[in-house]
Amino acid sequence: GRVPRSDWSHIGSSAMSHSGPIARDVRDAATMMSVLAGWDGRDLFCLPEEAPDYLGSIDKGANGMRLVWTDDFGHGDTFMTPESTRVVDTVKRAAQGLRGLGVEIEETKAGFGDPFAAGSRIMLGDAGLAIYQKLSREDVAFAREERARLWEAYRRVLADNNFIISATTPHVAPTREDWATAWGVPEAGKMPAHMGHYTPYTAAANVLGWPAISLPAGFVDGLPVGFQLIGKPD
Repeated sequence: GRVPRSDWSHIGSSAMSHSGPIARDVRDAATMMSVLAGWDGRDLFCLPEEAPDYLGSIDKGANGMRLVWTDDFGHGDTFMTPESTRVVDTVKRAAQGLRGLGVEIEETKAGFGDPFAAGSRIMLGDAGLAIYQKLSREDVAFAREERARLWEAYRRVLADNNFIISATTPHVAPTREDWATAWGVPEAGKMPAHMGHYTPYTAAANVLGWPAISLPAGFVDGLPVGFQLIGKPD
């Protein structure tokens, strides 16, 4: 979340995605972040500040950290498929294992707000994209207000906690063929037919530009599932 980049630079958006490492363990991830993060005079979208010392803090451990578990952020049940309950239950059991590291985990049923409430057609309310799609100023204003409400909801939950923890996605991974077939054809009992249905728990971090990470949490139907940690940007 400290290295914003743009996949939509031709229309001015820098909020659609964030660079980050894929690594086998925490130390490798910290090493990669030490290389990726921080300012670079060649990068128009980097933050103009020094990167944190990622490697210097990983040996402190997790003792005393406070986490908030959510099953679905108060809106994820909209996107559930037949395997979703098993996925969330598997991840939840794995997350409880963090207590052995001295982590406190509190469960919440609070609604965080739907990151797609502004609608995919206005793509997170980015003004550049709105112009590209010839949307009204009212549409853009609505999207930005929705983002502000999302920001405040996550801030409230993280005011006294270190991270929000959840399943990364409530689905198992489809095959490339199934994904391509179902992309635009919703069908009862099948995998989600739209990216929004597959990413209901991860979209908020991208909308807000906040740091998030996915960690392995076991297997469902022989396929890997993970849990996500979302933290504040400061």
